[in-house]
Amino acid sequence: MTSFYSEPNSNPNMEDINRNDTESSESGMGSFLNPSDLIACQNICHVNICTSISQLVGCVEEFIFPTPLEWLLISMHLMLFSIGVVGNFLVCFVVLRSKHMQTVTNLFIVNLAGADAVVLVLCSPPTVLQEVTETWYLGETMCKVVIFFQNTVVGVSVLTLSAIAVERYFAICRPLKSRITLRKVTITILIIWIVSATLASPNLNNRVVDYFSDPALSGYLTSCDTNLEVDLRIIYNWFIIITLYIVPMIIIAIFYLIISHHLWHVRVPGTAVRTSNHESNQGYRTHAEVQLASRKKVAKMLIAIVLLFAACYFPINLIFILRQAGVLEAYNESSILPVVFMCAHLLCYINSAFNPLIYNFMSVKFKKEFRNVFSCMRRENTPLHHESTWFHSTRMVRQPTNNSNHSASRILRVHDVTYPALTNHRVIDNDDLDNGESV
Repeated sequence: MTSFYSEPNSNPNMEDINRNDTESSESGMGSFLNPSDLIACQNICHVNICTSISQLVGCVEEFIFPTPLEWLLISMHLMLFSIGVVGNFLVCFVVLRSKHMQTVTNLFIVNLAGADAVVLVLCSPPTVLQEVTETWYLGETMCKVVIFFQNTVVGVSVLTLSAIAVERYFAICRPLKSRITLRKVTITILIIWIVSATLASPNLNNRVVDYFSDPALSGYLTSCDTNLEVDLRIIYNWFIIITLYIVPMIIIAIFYLIISHHLWHVRVPGTAVRTSNHESNQGYRTHAEVQLASRKKVAKMLIAIVLLFAACYFPINLIFILRQAGVLEAYNESSILPVVFMCAHLLCYINSAFNPLIYNFMSVKFKKEFRNVFSCMRRENTPLHHESTWFHSTRMVRQPTNNSNHSASRILRVHDVTYPALTNHRVIDNDDLDNGESV
Protein backbone atom coordinates (compact mmCIF):
# COMPACT_ATOMS: atom_id res chain seq x y z
CA MET A 1 0.00 0.00 0.00
CA THR A 2 1.41 3.38 -0.97
CA SER A 3 1.97 5.64 1.97
CA PHE A 4 -0.65 8.33 2.21
CA TYR A 5 1.93 10.70 3.65
CA SER A 6 4.73 9.99 1.22
CA GLU A 7 6.79 12.81 -0.21
CA PRO A 8 6.41 13.80 -3.86
CA ASN A 9 8.49 11.81 -6.28
CA SER A 10 10.49 14.83 -7.42
CA ASN A 11 10.63 18.55 -6.91
CA PRO A 12 8.29 20.56 -9.12
CA ASN A 13 9.82 21.73 -12.36
CA MET A 14 8.12 24.98 -13.29
CA GLU A 15 8.96 24.60 -16.98
CA ASP A 16 7.31 21.16 -17.07
CA ILE A 17 4.29 22.45 -15.15
CA ASN A 18 3.81 25.39 -17.53
CA ARG A 19 4.16 23.11 -20.54
CA ASN A 20 1.62 20.63 -19.14
CA ASP A 21 -0.74 23.43 -18.18
CA THR A 22 -0.64 24.72 -21.76
CA GLU A 23 -1.25 21.23 -23.16
CA SER A 24 -4.14 20.67 -20.77
CA SER A 25 -5.75 23.97 -21.66
CA GLU A 26 -5.40 23.41 -25.40
CA SER A 27 -6.79 19.88 -25.22
CA GLY A 28 -9.61 20.84 -22.86
CA MET A 29 -8.61 18.12 -20.39
CA GLY A 30 -9.63 20.04 -17.27
CA SER A 31 -9.07 23.03 -15.08
CA PHE A 32 -5.93 23.87 -13.15
CA LEU A 33 -5.50 22.81 -9.55
CA ASN A 34 -5.61 25.33 -6.75
CA PRO A 35 -2.49 25.62 -4.55
CA SER A 36 -3.80 23.37 -1.73
CA ASP A 37 -4.82 20.60 -4.15
CA LEU A 38 -1.50 20.97 -5.95
CA ILE A 39 0.39 20.28 -2.72
CA ALA A 40 -1.91 17.36 -1.93
CA CYS A 41 -1.45 15.97 -5.42
CA GLN A 42 2.32 16.05 -5.10
CA ASN A 43 2.08 13.71 -2.10
CA ILE A 44 0.59 10.87 -4.12
CA CYS A 45 1.23 11.55 -7.83
CA HIS A 46 4.08 12.47 -10.12
CA VAL A 47 4.54 16.22 -10.26
CA ASN A 48 3.87 16.30 -14.03
CA ILE A 49 0.36 15.01 -13.40
CA CYS A 50 -0.51 17.72 -10.87
CA THR A 51 -1.61 20.21 -13.52
CA SER A 52 -5.22 19.33 -14.23
CA ILE A 53 -8.14 17.73 -12.42
CA SER A 54 -8.74 15.10 -15.08
CA GLN A 55 -5.17 13.83 -14.85
CA LEU A 56 -5.30 13.89 -11.07
CA VAL A 57 -8.53 11.85 -11.04
CA GLY A 58 -6.83 9.10 -13.03
CA CYS A 59 -3.83 9.16 -10.69
CA VAL A 60 -6.01 8.97 -7.57
CA GLU A 61 -8.11 6.11 -8.97
CA GLU A 62 -4.92 4.17 -9.65
CA PHE A 63 -3.69 5.05 -6.15
CA ILE A 64 -6.78 3.70 -4.39
CA PHE A 65 -7.04 0.50 -6.47
CA PRO A 66 -6.12 -2.52 -4.29
CA THR A 67 -2.60 -3.87 -4.48
CA PRO A 68 -1.88 -7.63 -4.25
CA LEU A 69 -1.20 -7.25 -0.52
CA GLU A 70 -4.53 -5.47 -0.09
CA TRP A 71 -6.36 -8.21 -2.01
CA LEU A 72 -4.85 -10.65 0.49
CA LEU A 73 -6.16 -8.44 3.29
CA ILE A 74 -9.63 -8.42 1.73
CA SER A 75 -9.59 -12.22 1.45
CA MET A 76 -8.61 -12.60 5.09
CA HIS A 77 -11.39 -10.26 6.17
CA LEU A 78 -13.93 -12.21 4.13
CA MET A 79 -12.79 -15.44 5.77
CA LEU A 80 -12.96 -13.92 9.25
CA PHE A 81 -16.36 -12.41 8.44
CA SER A 82 -17.79 -15.79 7.42
CA ILE A 83 -16.32 -17.73 10.34
CA GLY A 84 -17.18 -15.08 12.90
CA VAL A 85 -20.76 -14.37 11.85
CA VAL A 86 -21.70 -18.05 11.61
CA GLY A 87 -19.85 -18.97 14.79
CA ASN A 88 -21.27 -16.17 16.95
CA PHE A 89 -24.77 -16.82 15.62
CA LEU A 90 -24.43 -20.49 16.62
CA VAL A 91 -23.27 -19.50 20.11
CA CYS A 92 -26.36 -17.32 20.62
CA PHE A 93 -28.64 -19.92 19.04
CA VAL A 94 -27.55 -22.94 21.09
CA VAL A 95 -27.73 -21.04 24.38
CA LEU A 96 -31.09 -19.39 23.76
CA ARG A 97 -32.76 -22.57 22.48
CA SER A 98 -31.63 -24.86 25.33
CA LYS A 99 -32.76 -24.25 28.90
CA HIS A 100 -29.84 -26.18 30.42
CA MET A 101 -27.41 -23.87 28.58
CA GLN A 102 -28.93 -20.69 29.99
CA THR A 103 -26.59 -20.27 32.93
CA VAL A 104 -25.12 -17.04 34.23
CA THR A 105 -21.76 -17.43 32.48
CA ASN A 106 -23.36 -18.54 29.23
CA LEU A 107 -25.67 -15.51 29.15
CA PHE A 108 -22.64 -13.27 29.47
CA ILE A 109 -21.04 -15.28 26.66
CA VAL A 110 -24.14 -14.65 24.52
CA ASN A 111 -23.72 -10.94 25.14
CA LEU A 112 -20.07 -11.21 24.13
CA ALA A 113 -20.99 -13.16 20.99
CA GLY A 114 -23.62 -10.56 20.08
CA ALA A 115 -21.05 -7.78 20.40
CA ASP A 116 -18.59 -9.73 18.25
CA ALA A 117 -21.26 -10.26 15.59
CA VAL A 118 -22.03 -6.51 15.52
CA VAL A 119 -18.32 -5.77 15.09
CA LEU A 120 -18.01 -8.12 12.14
CA VAL A 121 -21.24 -7.13 10.37
CA LEU A 122 -21.29 -3.38 10.95
CA CYS A 123 -17.64 -2.44 11.36
CA SER A 124 -15.51 -4.87 9.37
CA PRO A 125 -16.67 -3.97 5.80
CA PRO A 126 -16.32 -0.17 6.28
CA THR A 127 -12.92 -0.63 7.89
CA VAL A 128 -11.64 -2.75 5.01
CA LEU A 129 -13.02 -0.32 2.45
CA GLN A 130 -11.38 2.66 4.13
CA GLU A 131 -8.03 0.95 4.71
CA VAL A 132 -7.76 -0.30 1.14
CA THR A 133 -8.95 2.83 -0.65
CA GLU A 134 -7.98 5.33 2.06
CA THR A 135 -11.39 6.89 1.39
CA TRP A 136 -14.61 7.05 3.42
CA TYR A 137 -17.45 6.43 0.95
CA LEU A 138 -20.34 5.99 3.41
CA GLY A 139 -21.17 9.61 4.18
CA GLU A 140 -21.58 11.67 7.33
CA THR A 141 -24.27 9.53 8.99
CA MET A 142 -22.39 6.25 8.74
CA CYS A 143 -19.23 8.03 9.83
CA LYS A 144 -20.97 8.73 13.12
CA VAL A 145 -22.85 5.42 13.45
CA VAL A 146 -20.09 2.97 12.50
CA ILE A 147 -17.38 4.45 14.69
CA PHE A 148 -19.86 4.84 17.55
CA PHE A 149 -20.85 1.16 17.42
CA GLN A 150 -17.26 0.09 16.93
CA ASN A 151 -16.21 1.76 20.17
CA THR A 152 -19.40 0.65 21.92
CA VAL A 153 -18.95 -3.05 21.21
CA VAL A 154 -15.29 -2.92 22.24
CA GLY A 155 -16.48 -1.54 25.56
CA VAL A 156 -19.20 -4.21 25.76
CA SER A 157 -16.64 -6.94 25.14
CA VAL A 158 -14.15 -5.87 27.79
CA LEU A 159 -16.82 -5.05 30.38
CA THR A 160 -18.50 -8.41 29.74
CA LEU A 161 -15.19 -10.19 30.26
CA SER A 162 -14.81 -8.26 33.50
CA ALA A 163 -18.33 -9.25 34.60
CA ILE A 164 -17.59 -12.91 33.83
CA ALA A 165 -14.41 -12.74 35.92
CA VAL A 166 -16.34 -11.27 38.85
CA GLU A 167 -19.11 -13.88 38.52
CA ARG A 168 -16.62 -16.75 38.40
CA TYR A 169 -14.81 -15.36 41.43
CA PHE A 170 -17.96 -15.40 43.57
CA ALA A 171 -19.08 -18.78 42.20
CA ILE A 172 -15.75 -20.47 42.94
CA CYS A 173 -14.09 -18.54 45.75
CA ARG A 174 -17.17 -17.21 47.59
CA PRO A 175 -19.87 -19.84 46.94
CA LEU A 176 -21.77 -19.02 50.15
CA LYS A 177 -22.36 -15.43 49.07
CA SER A 178 -25.52 -14.43 47.26
CA ARG A 179 -25.49 -16.05 43.82
CA ILE A 180 -26.06 -13.96 40.72
CA THR A 181 -29.59 -14.52 39.39
CA LEU A 182 -30.69 -14.33 35.77
CA ARG A 183 -32.49 -11.06 36.56
CA LYS A 184 -29.24 -9.58 37.86
CA VAL A 185 -27.46 -10.80 34.73
CA THR A 186 -30.00 -9.04 32.52
CA ILE A 187 -29.61 -5.80 34.45
CA THR A 188 -25.82 -6.10 34.36
CA ILE A 189 -25.82 -6.62 30.58
CA LEU A 190 -28.09 -3.60 30.13
CA ILE A 191 -25.78 -1.48 32.29
CA ILE A 192 -22.77 -2.69 30.27
CA TRP A 193 -24.36 -1.52 27.01
CA ILE A 194 -25.41 1.83 28.48
CA VAL A 195 -21.96 2.54 29.93
CA SER A 196 -20.22 1.49 26.69
CA ALA A 197 -22.55 3.62 24.57
CA THR A 198 -21.96 6.60 26.87
CA LEU A 199 -18.20 6.25 26.58
CA ALA A 200 -18.49 6.03 22.78
CA SER A 201 -20.96 8.94 22.46
CA PRO A 202 -18.32 11.57 21.45
CA ASN A 203 -18.02 9.67 18.16
CA LEU A 204 -21.56 10.75 17.28
CA ASN A 205 -20.00 14.11 16.51
CA ASN A 206 -17.64 12.71 13.87
CA ARG A 207 -17.35 14.31 10.45
CA VAL A 208 -15.99 13.49 7.01
CA VAL A 209 -12.78 15.35 6.17
CA ASP A 210 -11.85 16.01 2.52
CA TYR A 211 -8.28 15.68 1.38
CA PHE A 212 -8.93 17.76 -1.74
CA SER A 213 -10.86 21.04 -1.81
CA ASP A 214 -12.00 20.91 -5.42
CA PRO A 215 -15.63 19.61 -5.72
CA ALA A 216 -14.60 17.22 -8.50
CA LEU A 217 -12.16 15.54 -6.14
CA SER A 218 -14.13 15.71 -2.90
CA GLY A 219 -15.17 12.06 -3.11
CA TYR A 220 -11.58 10.80 -3.09
CA LEU A 221 -9.24 10.27 -0.15
CA THR A 222 -11.74 11.42 2.45
CA SER A 223 -11.53 10.28 6.05
CA CYS A 224 -13.92 9.83 8.94
CA ASP A 225 -12.47 11.86 11.77
CA THR A 226 -13.51 13.12 15.17
CA ASN A 227 -14.77 16.67 15.51
CA LEU A 228 -13.06 17.20 18.86
CA GLU A 229 -10.28 19.67 19.36
CA VAL A 230 -6.77 18.24 19.26
CA ASP A 231 -6.24 18.42 23.03
CA LEU A 232 -9.67 16.95 23.79
CA ARG A 233 -9.08 14.19 21.24
CA ILE A 234 -5.85 13.15 22.92
CA ILE A 235 -7.47 13.22 26.37
CA TYR A 236 -10.45 11.20 25.15
CA ASN A 237 -8.28 8.56 23.45
CA TRP A 238 -6.14 8.16 26.57
CA PHE A 239 -9.30 7.90 28.67
CA ILE A 240 -10.66 5.13 26.43
CA ILE A 241 -7.40 3.17 26.51
CA ILE A 242 -7.17 3.40 30.29
CA THR A 243 -10.84 2.64 31.07
CA LEU A 244 -11.51 0.05 28.37
CA TYR A 245 -8.18 -1.76 28.17
CA ILE A 246 -5.54 -1.16 30.84
CA VAL A 247 -7.72 -1.05 33.97
CA PRO A 248 -10.08 -3.92 32.93
CA MET A 249 -7.14 -6.15 31.97
CA ILE A 250 -5.52 -5.54 35.37
CA ILE A 251 -8.79 -6.26 37.21
CA ILE A 252 -9.46 -9.40 35.16
CA ALA A 253 -5.89 -10.62 35.70
CA ILE A 254 -6.22 -10.19 39.47
CA PHE A 255 -9.53 -12.07 39.62
CA TYR A 256 -8.30 -14.98 37.49
CA LEU A 257 -5.08 -15.25 39.48
CA ILE A 258 -7.18 -15.63 42.63
CA ILE A 259 -9.49 -18.12 40.87
CA SER A 260 -6.55 -20.15 39.54
CA HIS A 261 -4.93 -20.28 42.96
CA HIS A 262 -8.20 -21.44 44.49
CA LEU A 263 -8.80 -24.14 41.87
CA TRP A 264 -5.29 -25.56 41.59
CA HIS A 265 -3.72 -24.93 44.98
CA VAL A 266 -6.51 -24.89 47.56
CA ARG A 267 -7.97 -28.27 48.51
CA VAL A 268 -11.74 -28.30 48.16
CA PRO A 269 -13.70 -30.22 50.84
CA GLY A 270 -14.96 -33.51 49.47
CA THR A 271 -12.09 -34.10 47.08
CA ALA A 272 -9.80 -37.05 47.65
CA VAL A 273 -6.04 -36.81 47.90
CA ARG A 274 -4.46 -39.14 45.34
CA THR A 275 -1.60 -41.09 46.84
CA SER A 276 -0.87 -43.48 44.01
CA ASN A 277 -1.55 -44.08 40.35
CA HIS A 278 -3.51 -47.18 41.29
CA GLU A 279 -6.16 -45.15 43.07
CA SER A 280 -6.39 -42.62 40.25
CA ASN A 281 -7.11 -45.41 37.78
CA GLN A 282 -10.05 -46.83 39.75
CA GLY A 283 -12.48 -44.40 38.10
CA TYR A 284 -13.69 -43.15 41.47
CA ARG A 285 -14.62 -39.47 41.51
CA THR A 286 -16.73 -37.75 44.11
CA HIS A 287 -19.29 -35.10 43.28
CA ALA A 288 -16.89 -32.41 44.51
CA GLU A 289 -14.10 -33.75 42.29
CA VAL A 290 -16.31 -33.79 39.21
CA GLN A 291 -17.45 -30.24 39.93
CA LEU A 292 -13.87 -29.09 40.52
CA ALA A 293 -12.70 -30.62 37.23
CA SER A 294 -15.56 -28.94 35.39
CA ARG A 295 -14.80 -25.57 36.95
CA LYS A 296 -11.17 -25.90 35.93
CA LYS A 297 -12.26 -26.45 32.33
CA VAL A 298 -14.48 -23.38 32.49
CA ALA A 299 -11.67 -21.29 33.96
CA LYS A 300 -9.22 -22.41 31.27
CA MET A 301 -11.66 -21.49 28.51
CA LEU A 302 -12.43 -18.06 29.97
CA ILE A 303 -8.75 -17.32 30.55
CA ALA A 304 -8.06 -18.23 26.92
CA ILE A 305 -10.77 -15.78 25.79
CA VAL A 306 -9.29 -13.00 27.93
CA LEU A 307 -5.75 -13.67 26.69
CA LEU A 308 -6.96 -13.60 23.08
CA PHE A 309 -8.70 -10.26 23.66
CA ALA A 310 -5.65 -8.77 25.39
CA ALA A 311 -3.29 -9.95 22.64
CA CYS A 312 -5.48 -8.83 19.74
CA TYR A 313 -6.17 -5.35 21.10
CA PHE A 314 -2.64 -4.71 22.38
CA PRO A 315 -1.11 -3.66 19.00
CA ILE A 316 -3.77 -1.04 18.19
CA ASN A 317 -3.41 0.50 21.66
CA LEU A 318 0.38 0.37 21.43
CA ILE A 319 0.28 2.18 18.08
CA PHE A 320 -1.75 5.00 19.62
CA ILE A 321 0.68 5.30 22.56
CA LEU A 322 3.68 5.38 20.20
CA ARG A 323 1.96 7.94 18.01
CA GLN A 324 1.26 10.21 20.97
CA ALA A 325 4.88 9.83 22.09
CA GLY A 326 6.06 10.95 18.64
CA VAL A 327 7.88 7.70 17.93
CA LEU A 328 6.02 7.03 14.67
CA GLU A 329 6.71 10.45 13.13
CA ALA A 330 10.01 9.20 11.73
CA TYR A 331 8.14 6.43 9.86
CA ASN A 332 5.42 8.53 8.22
CA GLU A 333 7.15 8.22 4.85
CA SER A 334 7.53 4.46 5.15
CA SER A 335 5.23 2.13 3.25
CA ILE A 336 5.40 -0.33 6.16
CA LEU A 337 3.39 1.83 8.54
CA PRO A 338 0.04 1.48 6.68
CA VAL A 339 0.56 -2.29 6.61
CA VAL A 340 1.12 -2.26 10.37
CA PHE A 341 -2.15 -0.32 10.80
CA MET A 342 -4.02 -2.85 8.67
CA CYS A 343 -2.61 -5.81 10.59
CA ALA A 344 -3.48 -4.18 13.92
CA HIS A 345 -7.10 -3.69 12.84
CA LEU A 346 -7.17 -7.23 11.44
CA LEU A 347 -6.24 -8.61 14.86
CA CYS A 348 -9.30 -6.93 16.40
CA TYR A 349 -11.56 -8.82 13.99
CA ILE A 350 -9.61 -12.04 14.58
CA ASN A 351 -10.61 -11.74 18.22
CA SER A 352 -14.30 -11.49 17.29
CA ALA A 353 -14.10 -14.42 14.87
CA PHE A 354 -12.05 -16.82 16.99
CA ASN A 355 -14.06 -16.72 20.21
CA PRO A 356 -16.61 -19.30 18.94
CA LEU A 357 -13.72 -21.59 18.00
CA ILE A 358 -12.47 -21.43 21.58
CA TYR A 359 -15.92 -22.39 22.86
CA ASN A 360 -15.98 -25.34 20.46
CA PHE A 361 -12.54 -26.71 21.31
CA MET A 362 -12.52 -26.03 25.05
CA SER A 363 -16.16 -26.54 26.09
CA VAL A 364 -17.73 -29.98 26.00
CA LYS A 365 -21.25 -28.62 26.26
CA PHE A 366 -20.85 -26.07 23.47
CA LYS A 367 -19.25 -28.71 21.26
CA LYS A 368 -22.18 -31.07 21.84
CA GLU A 369 -24.73 -28.35 21.17
CA PHE A 370 -22.96 -27.35 17.94
CA ARG A 371 -23.00 -30.98 16.83
CA ASN A 372 -26.68 -31.27 17.71
CA VAL A 373 -27.49 -28.29 15.48
CA PHE A 374 -25.78 -29.84 12.47
CA SER A 375 -27.21 -33.29 13.32
CA CYS A 376 -30.71 -31.82 13.27
CA MET A 377 -29.98 -30.30 9.86
CA ARG A 378 -28.91 -33.69 8.54
CA ARG A 379 -31.94 -35.43 10.03
CA GLU A 380 -34.27 -32.93 8.41
CA ASN A 381 -32.94 -34.01 5.03
CA THR A 382 -33.35 -37.73 5.89
CA PRO A 383 -36.84 -39.33 5.71
CA LEU A 384 -37.87 -40.90 9.03
CA HIS A 385 -40.01 -44.04 9.26
CA HIS A 386 -42.19 -44.90 12.23
CA GLU A 387 -40.68 -48.37 12.52
CA SER A 388 -37.19 -46.96 13.07
CA THR A 389 -38.17 -44.20 15.46
CA TRP A 390 -36.41 -44.40 18.82
CA PHE A 391 -36.30 -42.31 21.91
CA HIS A 392 -33.22 -41.52 23.97
CA SER A 393 -32.86 -40.23 27.51
CA THR A 394 -29.91 -39.87 29.83
CA ARG A 395 -29.91 -40.09 33.61
CA MET A 396 -27.32 -40.40 36.37
CA VAL A 397 -26.69 -43.44 38.56
CA ARG A 398 -23.99 -44.41 41.01
CA GLN A 399 -22.09 -47.67 40.63
CA PRO A 400 -20.17 -49.16 43.62
CA THR A 401 -16.44 -49.51 43.13
CA ASN A 402 -13.99 -52.17 44.33
CA ASN A 403 -12.65 -49.72 46.86
CA SER A 404 -12.43 -50.95 50.45
CA ASN A 405 -14.95 -48.29 51.36
CA HIS A 406 -18.24 -49.90 50.29
CA SER A 407 -20.03 -46.58 50.24
CA ALA A 408 -17.77 -45.33 47.46
CA SER A 409 -19.36 -45.00 44.04
CA ARG A 410 -18.71 -43.37 40.72
CA ILE A 411 -21.07 -41.33 38.60
CA LEU A 412 -22.10 -42.92 35.30
CA ARG A 413 -24.26 -41.95 32.38
CA VAL A 414 -27.17 -44.34 31.79
CA HIS A 415 -28.72 -44.12 28.33
CA ASP A 416 -32.27 -45.48 28.17
CA VAL A 417 -33.08 -46.28 24.55
CA THR A 418 -36.76 -47.10 23.97
CA TYR A 419 -37.98 -48.74 20.80
CA PRO A 420 -41.71 -48.96 19.97
CA ALA A 421 -43.29 -52.24 21.14
CA LEU A 422 -39.92 -53.43 22.45
CA THR A 423 -38.38 -53.64 25.87
CA ASN A 424 -36.03 -50.94 27.09
CA HIS A 425 -32.34 -51.28 26.33
CA ARG A 426 -29.81 -49.70 28.67
CA VAL A 427 -26.30 -48.68 27.69
CA ILE A 428 -23.77 -47.49 30.27
CA ASP A 429 -20.60 -45.53 29.56
CA ASN A 430 -17.92 -44.26 31.89
CA ASP A 431 -18.06 -40.55 31.01
CA ASP A 432 -18.46 -38.29 34.04
CA LEU A 433 -21.20 -35.71 34.18
CA ASP A 434 -20.47 -32.04 34.43
CA ASN A 435 -22.86 -31.53 37.36
CA GLY A 436 -24.42 -28.32 36.22
CA GLU A 437 -21.35 -26.28 35.36
CA SER A 438 -21.90 -23.52 32.87
CA VAL A 439 -19.94 -24.77 29.88
